[in-house]
Amino acid sequence: AKLLDLARAGGPDSVVLDPNEMASLIGSGIDWTVRRSFDSLRVELLEGEFAVHARLDTRRIPPDALGPFGGMLEEREPFRIAGPITIERPGTARWEIRELSVRGIEVPPPAIKEIARRVAGAKGGAVPVQVDRVIGALAVHPTGVVLYRRREEPA
Repeated sequence: AKLLDLARAGGPDSVVLDPNEMASLIGSGIDWTVRRSFDSLRVELLEGEFAVHARLDTRRIPPDALGPFGGMLEEREPFRIAGPITIERPGTARWEIRELSVRGIEVPPPAIKEIARRVAGAKGGAVPVQVDRVIGALAVHPTGVVLYRRREEPA
C-alpha cells in the first residue's frame, strides 16, 4: 500500500517502512533461486544499513569456505548477513554485503564475497534486489527505512 501511495500522482515524496515491511521488500526482491534457501526471514534496521536474519540451507555454502567449522554445521543454521543498500538504477537496488555469520560464527572478510555469491546471489559482493521502479533513493535508520520517490526525468 505504501508503494502504491508513493507511485500515485500527487502522492507523498517519501514513505517509511518498518522492519517487517522491509523484510517483505527484500524477501520478494531477491531472486527466487536464492530466496528458497532461506526461511524465517527477519530484518534488523541499523544506521545506514540493515541485517537479515534467517535460517539457511547450509548445503549452499562451499564446504571449504568455513574451514574447520564447515563440518560442524547442520542442514539448517541461523544466518545473518548485513550491509548498506542503495538504488543502482530504476527497479534495482544493490545490497553490499559487509558482514556474514553462520550460527554466530563470523565469516572472515576475505571469504565474505565468495560465500555471499554462493549463498545470496551476490555479484562483486553485492546482492541485486528488485524493487519498485518508483523508488529513487532510500535511507536506512534504526526506526525505519525511508523510500523516496524517483524524480521524473525531464523530457
